Amino acid sequence: MLNLTKHIPFVNQQAEFHANMASRFGTGSKYPDLKRSEKHAETAKQFQELITDIDEAGKLPEQTSLPSRQPKQIQLMLSFDELEGLPEELLQELSISGGDRTDYTMLKLIDDLGGIASLDRIIYGLYKQTGEINKRSTITSRLYRMTQKGLIFPVPGKKGVYSTQELSENEALDILN
Repeated sequence: MLNLTKHIPFVNQQAEFHANMASRFGTGSKYPDLKRSEKHAETAKQFQELITDIDEAGKLPEQTSLPSRQPKQIQLMLSFDELEGLPEELLQELSISGGDRTDYTMLKLIDDLGGIASLDRIIYGLYKQTGEINKRSTITSRLYRMTQKGLIFPVPGKKGVYSTQELSENEALDILN
């Protein structure tokens, strides 16, 4: 509400302008126009009422809106740690696609490499674990989607390097140098 008080000078000017115009076209003027004078007088009155309302709103306690709540961190996907060690029968009941399994494999691979891995390391690691040769563009797309989900984070200042934790530029420089 306090942002409204900064507009009081402008509203005051408008009220004064319309009051002056009302007297300019009033009965004592050189060219009286009572209809026009009344309209300006009514507008000046509305601006004065607006100033009063703004003043009153400024006196209200700041808590006029709902308290801002911090949104909870919502995790829709199960984490790799949650899936690890579950029986195969349960894993079949969960809605985990082949792509999700690849995501989890890549996540575990990055974890096993110390929490930070390059694209080349990830492609190589996937080949060693699964025996499959993956296209670079496919893995890059999958890594991008994983960053959008918040599963991994690009390392600042290093193209094609990913981390399981969000790092600042300084942290990345300390770790990688």
